Amino acid sequence: GMASGRQVAKVLLERSPYVPWAAQRAAFAHPAFTGVVHPDLPIWAGETGPDAPPEPPPQLTLPRVARLSKTEVALMPDYHVQTISGARCYSLEDVHFKIKTAVEAGASTLLMVSGDGGGGGGGGAG
Repeated sequence: GMASGRQVAKVLLERSPYVPWAAQRAAFAHPAFTGVVHPDLPIWAGETGPDAPPEPPPQLTLPRVARLSKTEVALMPDYHVQTISGARCYSLEDVHFKIKTAVEAGASTLLMVSGDGGGGGGGGAG
């Protein structure tokens, strides 16, 4: 149960998609955090601009855990939670692809979320 034992809870820090990595590095290097959460969003701060590749169609967007830079991998804890947004899944095949890709990239846990409905998919997978 919830109160049994003296198990230490994981302390997860969300990798904010709205803040450039350079501004988050120090927080992720802090030993208080034992895991990281990657929200399922298509574009992240620092990944846009004239030199950035065009955003692929949402159904082809890889989970963020599969798009980490070398410095992110080096500084982040080893425990990765990838959210998968139902609003950004366009078919059951898309859901399966995102799960498989996240797991292969090293996600420890997958968190399925409804999303904000803004993805155009309308939660078509469910």
